[in-house]
Amino acid sequence: MERNTHITLYTFLKLIVLCFGVIALDQITKHFIMSSMRRGNSISVLGNFFRIGYIHNSGGVFGTNLGGNLFYILAAIFAAGILIIWLLQKRHMPIGLLGIALMLGGAIGNLWDRVTVKAVIDFLDFGIGRTRWPTFNVADAAITTGIILLIIQELLSPRDE
Repeated sequence: MERNTHITLYTFLKLIVLCFGVIALDQITKHFIMSSMRRGNSISVLGNFFRIGYIHNSGGVFGTNLGGNLFYILAAIFAAGILIIWLLQKRHMPIGLLGIALMLGGAIGNLWDRVTVKAVIDFLDFGIGRTRWPTFNVADAAITTGIILLIIQELLSPRDE
């Protein structure tokens, strides 16, 4: 599959709309959780398999703790900057462009939490019994989906000989 040679203004605007759509959906869902639940509470949606639970994650992905809130704020700003530079400098297939827009929207959504709440609001809780996936949010799902789409782009792109 061939990569795009350049991004048109129309494509760029579509990516911006998608990015802001992710941010909006992320922030709306987090606001709903914060206004309708107490932190630490959990509601069963599909038995024990899927629950909505309200927590503050002051660490990083998968509960890692590599530094304080300022560290994660700077890391998110750095990652967003790299994504924007990569978007503008590298040729991408449409699936890769979609992935970058999702990742950027997710990064900004979680960055907003870190600046305003001093932690990321997580609420999607999946698992079986006591074996649980780390609780996450819409921004995290967008970032993960974006990474998967970029991996697919790289697997589908022709190799330079």
